[in-house]
Amino acid sequence: MIELIAHARRDLQYGAARTRVWLQRVHHKSYPVKTIHRAFVRLGMPRLASRKKRGVKPRQLRLFEMPHGTEFPLAFALSVRAAGMRHRYIKPRCPEQNGKVERSQRIDSEEFWSRETFTAFEDAARAVRRWEHHYNWQRFWTVLKGETPGEKLQRLIPGVCAA
Repeated sequence: MIELIAHARRDLQYGAARTRVWLQRVHHKSYPVKTIHRAFVRLGMPRLASRKKRGVKPRQLRLFEMPHGTEFPLAFALSVRAAGMRHRYIKPRCPEQNGKVERSQRIDSEEFWSRETFTAFEDAARAVRRWEHHYNWQRFWTVLKGETPGEKLQRLIPGVCAA
């Protein structure tokens, strides 16, 4: 078990909470987060690079409305409307209004682009497809209580997508 915990920190770069979920999902073992953290300390495993703290939750910002421009083709706007959704624009140069995309780009940067090097476009395209599959069907989220995004979507809307 100690080797698995060391592997999770060293090779997968998981913290204690993510290691706990990984052990449950992959190895069907259950250990408290504090126990896993103590194992990291005893093994002399280095702390993970700290991420910027989010701080106080900002108040809800009013979204910026504007008529459709050339950045979204008419087909996109019609598809969004046909799906029963409303397309809303955010205010230009305000990334705090675009949190989900910013978070996704940060994860892509930290867990994919910073670990890979490509010499050809085709290699990068194949690797991105593999990463997208991994992200949606293998990379579990602690915020989703150990589910992957694909599993969560399948549970909410059965038959919508397949692995």
